[in-house]
Amino acid sequence: MSGPQCCENPPTLGSSTGENIWDMHGVGPQCCENPPTLGSSTGENGRIEEIGGLKSYNTGSLDSKLAVVLISDIYGYEAPKLRQIADKVAAAGFYVVVPDFFFGDPYASEKPMASWFPNHQPVSPKLSLM
Repeated sequence: MSGPQCCENPPTLGSSTGENIWDMHGVGPQCCENPPTLGSSTGENGRIEEIGGLKSYNTGSLDSKLAVVLISDIYGYEAPKLRQIADKVAAAGFYVVVPDFFFGDPYASEKPMASWFPNHQPVSPKLSLM
C-alpha cells in the first residue's frame, strides 16, 4: 500500500473525542503521497555514528562552533532529502546531527499507518530529582 491509501484511516489517539493523528499533529494524508526511497547509503558527505545510544547521520566539521539537530518526519533519518538538507546546512558551516528517533523502524508506506503509529507514540521524559 502506498500513496494516499496508506493514510485513509488515520488511527485515533484513544481520546474520547476520537481525534486522529492528523488533527493532533497538524499534518494530513499528503505526507504519504510521495514517500522517499530509504537507504542507509544516502547522504553524500556524512557518516553514521552512535551518539547517546542513537544511530545518527552526522555531517559537517567537528571543529565547527555551531551545531544543528535536524529531526525527521515519520520516514526517519534515512530519508535522502533530509540527508541532503543536512549536507547543505553543514556546507554553511554547521555540524549537523540527524538522530534515528525511530530506532530503525521508520514508517514504510506499504504498512497501514494504523499498525505503525501505536508503537511510535510521543514519550514524556521522566525526570528524577535526587
